[in-house]
Amino acid sequence: MAFKINMMAALQDRALWRRFHTLTMADRRRFCANLSLVRECARRIDLSAGCYVECGTWRGGLSFAVMQLDTGIRDFHFFDSFEGLPSATAKDGARAIADQATGRLWHDNNRADGAEFAENLNRYGRPGQSLCVTKGWFADTLPKFPADRAISILRMDGDWYESTLCILRNLFERVIPGGLIIVDDYFDWEGCARAVHEYFGESGATERIREAKAGHFAYIVKGPRR
Repeated sequence: MAFKINMMAALQDRALWRRFHTLTMADRRRFCANLSLVRECARRIDLSAGCYVECGTWRGGLSFAVMQLDTGIRDFHFFDSFEGLPSATAKDGARAIADQATGRLWHDNNRADGAEFAENLNRYGRPGQSLCVTKGWFADTLPKFPADRAISILRMDGDWYESTLCILRNLFERVIPGGLIIVDDYFDWEGCARAVHEYFGESGATERIREAKAGHFAYIVKGPRR
């Protein structure tokens, strides 16, 4: 029976990839690995106790797929500038600065159309889901996230050091015990990894940083609240 369930999940994930692959920068392996992690988290704990938050949505394809899963989450929040990435700094490393300066970053510096995202969000949302999009830079928007909102799944896709650190400082402690934190760029950009390590050092967080080897990204399972 377990084999059949896993096969059914894999088939669903591939179908979602085919449906949403034009709206994400993740390749099929990373896309499906994200969905598998979310599904596994939903098997372990009650995700309805919190909301789903994505910081750095781009065109939204991966989160649109998450919204199709039966996780128990009904409250979805999306944060993005919809103006592309901010300027990389020395803490992001020479490659990040050079790639941005020479236009080698994908899709016009990761720029997306906010109106198109909102339109697709409403199109792919399911009955009973609450959907909220907040446009702006993380430093301006994340501190305003309602203090009473717990988070079940936090998906971080901010690329750079400052963006990643801002997400962690504002939202990490809001994630429920057993909740999932996906760090999309940990193995891709020097500044992202540096920000995670710095935050753990300053906050005293002791959670393990794990690798989803199928998709080559990092994730964290939130420990008990201190």
